[in-house]
Amino acid sequence: MTKPELRKNIKEFQKTFFSNPLNRIQASYKICQLVTSSEEFHKAQIILAFMPMKDEVNIGSIITEAFLLNKKVAVPLITDASGSMEFQWIDSETEMKPGAFGIYEPPVNPVSPDELPSEALLLVPGLAFSSDGKRLGRGKGFYDKFITDNKNRFHKIGICFNFQIIDELPVDENDMPVDKVITD
Repeated sequence: MTKPELRKNIKEFQKTFFSNPLNRIQASYKICQLVTSSEEFHKAQIILAFMPMKDEVNIGSIITEAFLLNKKVAVPLITDASGSMEFQWIDSETEMKPGAFGIYEPPVNPVSPDELPSEALLLVPGLAFSSDGKRLGRGKGFYDKFITDNKNRFHKIGICFNFQIIDELPVDENDMPVDKVITD
């Protein structure tokens, strides 16, 4: 199956899954509990999170837990449509505004690359993942470029719903894997 075909199939599964609003709430809750109880989360002093789109896992409770544990948190800001994003520091008072692709974005407060220790944890959304960490994104390459630019600098966890786990994912040399996938 090609990437465009797989993206189309995933969107069909999403329609069914999201037809009951409780599905997202319950699955997101379980996934967030698994992430915040993980060794990677507890070791990390910096969490590179994401602001979820309406069809992604709501990771708000992961961000809240990170703040409660005095961890630093940053989320991406899309800097141009060609696939660049930069992480920006946030705190519990940060006001987010709708930005590129309807994703809530923070004000500019950039994370310097030298502020990212190897213990940082990158939470990665995706349309699909394989159990061995391959990832299918939305096709813009934002996370692939960020991971390539910061290779092996931190632990990468893919976050998705069960229906997004696919046995065989079409990938190429530009598709960057994650270290682990957490799902419901």
